[in-house]
Amino acid sequence: MLLAFTIVGCQSDADHIRATNQASSGQAATSTPLSAVIHTVDIQEGDCIDSTLPEGISIETVMIVVCSGPWQYRALNSFLVDEQDNYPGEDYFSKQAYERCDRRYSTILFPIAESWAISDRTVDCLQHSFGLSDSDPNKLDRLVRISSLISGQCFNEAPETDSLLVELVPCTGEWERRVVNSFGTAESDSYPGAGFFRELANERCDRRTSSRRIPSKEVWGVGDRTVTCLQDSFGLSVSDPAKLDRLVRFDSLSIGECFNDAHETEGLLVELVNCSGDWELQVTHRFSVPQDDEYPGDDYFLSQAELECGTDWDFYYSPSVESWELGDRVVTCTKSSDPTTATEP
Repeated sequence: MLLAFTIVGCQSDADHIRATNQASSGQAATSTPLSAVIHTVDIQEGDCIDSTLPEGISIETVMIVVCSGPWQYRALNSFLVDEQDNYPGEDYFSKQAYERCDRRYSTILFPIAESWAISDRTVDCLQHSFGLSDSDPNKLDRLVRISSLISGQCFNEAPETDSLLVELVPCTGEWERRVVNSFGTAESDSYPGAGFFRELANERCDRRTSSRRIPSKEVWGVGDRTVTCLQDSFGLSVSDPAKLDRLVRFDSLSIGECFNDAHETEGLLVELVNCSGDWELQVTHRFSVPQDDEYPGDDYFLSQAELECGTDWDFYYSPSVESWELGDRVVTCTKSSDPTTATEP
């Protein structure tokens, strides 16, 4: 969300509100309602704004309030953009904000052409309250962009933000997803499409990955080039956290590795186990079938498995209709630790 603003005259005195904010940081709401109208260009880091900031119009003044009460936006940080003669436009400000704003930001205020002409170069990074300034103000400091998370960090979804941000939480407690690794993609002006990201993620994501976050076309336009590889907790983050490191993608298994079914993941991952202990299945061979457009069906895969799997196998895993459409052409041969009691996958 982008907001333009204009330069106007001197501001109203807001020193008392800012002093109150500093004195009451982390405390309950003040009983004295305090507000002041200031010019937009005089917004400072830490100011809380109770004005509704409509998108797409020029804003001259806003009302700031104490941060221990209800507010609409708060100013996280601001920065000066590089000096340029020509007005750069919204895309430029968006890209600058993605690189330089606090990772909690959800919108920015930037100069319009008229204020740019008189040397205004300030961009303000704001966080929306999402209705939490009263109900759960501490949560606001945990709301961050998912692309800012690093490997090993855990988070929960934040439905209040309409997927703009996620809630960063400790990995020692209960969590929904964790970042197992992330990587940047090559710079390009044109959006490469979902197929490009899917192929890249299959090659570079950690084998524990069960879901991925890829840049949308919109965030690609502001410079986001990060693919984030995620593992769902499957309810194990408290009950059996050690098991999560043994859950891997089936297609990442090497020939000779053993695994058990992981019912919690509903087929997304399997549990990698030591072949010297108890195991259900072992990968014995893997091969690819021709790149045909039409899905060949189960009879075809069975005939190919009988030709390619050799003599030491009990079951084979073939592409589903859905994975076939995504380019999957790999058949995996496995043997069971107890073929007499095993159930066909």
